[in-house]
This record gives sequence, C-alpha cells and structure tokens, in this order.
Amino acid sequence: MKKQLMALKQFGWGYLMFALLQFGAGVCLILFPTVSIDGMCYAVGGLTAAVAVVEIVLTLASKSRGASFFGRILLSVLGVLAGGYILFFREEALEYFAVTVSFLVVLDCGAKLQTSVRAKAAGLGLWWVAMVATVIVALVAGALMRYRTEDPVKYAIFLGVTVLADGVLNLLSPFYLGAIRKKTEPSAG
Repeated sequence: MKKQLMALKQFGWGYLMFALLQFGAGVCLILFPTVSIDGMCYAVGGLTAAVAVVEIVLTLASKSRGASFFGRILLSVLGVLAGGYILFFREEALEYFAVTVSFLVVLDCGAKLQTSVRAKAAGLGLWWVAMVATVIVALVAGALMRYRTEDPVKYAIFLGVTVLADGVLNLLSPFYLGAIRKKTEPSAG
C-alpha cells in the first residue's frame, strides 16, 4: 500500500485532481456565469476539501520532513478549512464566494512559487516562465479579492479566467516536480 501511495505522490495526482477541478469550475464560470452560486459552493467546497485531504495523506506518506513538507501540510490544512467553510457556511460564503476562490488561488500560487524556486535551484531551464505566470495569476486573483463590480456576470467571467489559468499552472507543476526529482535524486545505478 505504501508503495502505491508513493507512486501516486511522485506523479503529482494532487495537482492533476485540482487542475481538473479548476478547469471545470473555470469553464462553468466563463460559459454559464449566471449558474447557481450555491451549486458552485457545493462543488468547489467539497472538491477543495477532498483534494486537500488527499494532499495531506500523500504528504504524510513521504519520508521527507523538511521545510517543504511543513509548507505543504500548512497549505493543505488551509485548503481543508477553506473547503469546509464554503460547504458549511454557504450563506456567508455566497457573499464572499469570489473572495474565497481568489484566496485559494493565491494560496495555490504560493506552492507554485516554491516549485519554481526549486526548479531554479535544480538548474532547470524556463523556471522563470513558471514563476512569472504564477505571479501574474496571483496578482490577478489578489485584485479580484478587492475588485467589486455592479455586473456579477462580468465578475464571474474574470474569476473563471483566473481559475482556469491557475488550473493550467497546476497541470504543469507535476512536470516541473518530476524534472526536479530527476535532477536532485542520486542515480540508482
């Protein structure tokens, strides 16, 4: 069982699952901006909490207990709390749904910044592309936390584009992590 958990962790399933969640949520917000926010709260809250719990389990299954371990655990616990807040306090979350989703994107970008710094330290090319894209997505998500508009449809579309862009970054993260592992782990032969 431990061997299978390690294989899942090395492939980056947490990133891939969260990327699929973000693709779905982003596309729904772009194509159907007037869709019931209550339904989005159930979907985003439940899936965010589930992905964060999976990430905690996979992180605990790893043998590493360095600074990145504690950072991943902290971000995952915050993800569980944010997902639980959306699920159990929907009345309040409806009012602050975009702020909550933008906050999750900013938290997720924090993990991606760590990945790009690790890619630079491992000597990977194009690490700066991931860093610049992550900073841009984080800044846009941060602006959405403060930006208010009279047109909720326009706001939902902006939020959908931001979530979709973060999903693309999540899809690229396992490739960077795999390349970092190959460069930093000693050869087995």
